[in-house]
Amino acid sequence: MIDLSFCNPNDVAYYLRSVPGSVSDDVVRNLLFGLAADAHRTGAVDAWGLRDIGWAAYESDPTAPPDHWGLDLDLAIETHIDGFATIVDVDTAVAEAVETITPYINALPPVLTRG
Repeated sequence: MIDLSFCNPNDVAYYLRSVPGSVSDDVVRNLLFGLAADAHRTGAVDAWGLRDIGWAAYESDPTAPPDHWGLDLDLAIETHIDGFATIVDVDTAVAEAVETITPYINALPPVLTRG
């Protein structure tokens, strides 16, 4: 723990490998989705950032809940950019994605929430 506390960001993965135990993918996803929802709620991440997080989560495990929110946002935003959708379509897709991931904020330790 001391090494982790004082290491630079580039060395975190190296030191984490020495921590005994196994990684729970569910816990990691719950934290990721909670952090994404919390960041969007406070304005730290916009719709495009939320799309990127969701898309990365989908690419790494397409069966992980919540289902396809990154893909849904990607289609809504890209369609809007190409001029075939209205901003309402994008706002609706973002609202649905946020509604899907907002319960994951409860998985966050209070120290990780933005307020």
